[in-house]
Amino acid sequence: MSLQEKVAQMISLKAEQVFFSPKQLYRYEDIVNGAFVKKGDGSFKKEKAVSTNTIRAFHRLDKNRPSIAQDIDDYFIKNKDFIINSLIKIKNEEELHRMENNICNTIRKLPDLNIDSYKLYEYNLLRKPVDLFIEHLVLLADELNNKRNELIPYLFVPLDKWILSERSEYCFFETDLRFYGISKGAGFTSIKSGDVYVKLQTLLNQNAKSLTNLTGKHFYRIYFELLWRDRYKNKGGNIWEMIY
Repeated sequence: MSLQEKVAQMISLKAEQVFFSPKQLYRYEDIVNGAFVKKGDGSFKKEKAVSTNTIRAFHRLDKNRPSIAQDIDDYFIKNKDFIINSLIKIKNEEELHRMENNICNTIRKLPDLNIDSYKLYEYNLLRKPVDLFIEHLVLLADELNNKRNELIPYLFVPLDKWILSERSEYCFFETDLRFYGISKGAGFTSIKSGDVYVKLQTLLNQNAKSLTNLTGKHFYRIYFELLWRDRYKNKGGNIWEMIY
């Protein structure tokens, strides 16, 4: 068995446990605002859908005011019912993509955002945090428990530095990234257009299907998230509980 096949099988097994059968679910509001989580080693850490690493990319115009990250959090809290009901109605990947694009466009139009307006049109600046919110809501929200298994195959991988470099032997060939003008190890704001974003997500889908064929086990695109810091090797009953 090749190393790639062995790793893919380990990831598939872990994903079946923590994605499809999470041991602990959370309220929608706690996923947005944060919750203290008991990790696989017994320690506690506060987790939320969008981490401080992503927030740092939202360079503030006024250092005395909160970043756009707070506006995004507020949007998801105020629109809880709309987002939950929209996710419940999703029937395929294309509908989820349109939903997330609509969320990004709505956030761009919010008043008094504390960021240079031109940055808002760097596609992945907003799409990455929206992908993170949707991923965590699907995988962890009690309100979506009955819809979770249907939505997992449609989820988009938040495109970040780790997936563009750290484990690209599983996710992308370096030539794929160069073709779309992305340097290996580039940050998430390097994806400027929606077209490039879609092409990269399509490549991830194709590579996930290849791993399905290689192992004989379902390997969905979102499973690549478990490669981050070898998270698939770690203990925990859901994606937040896993040590990294």
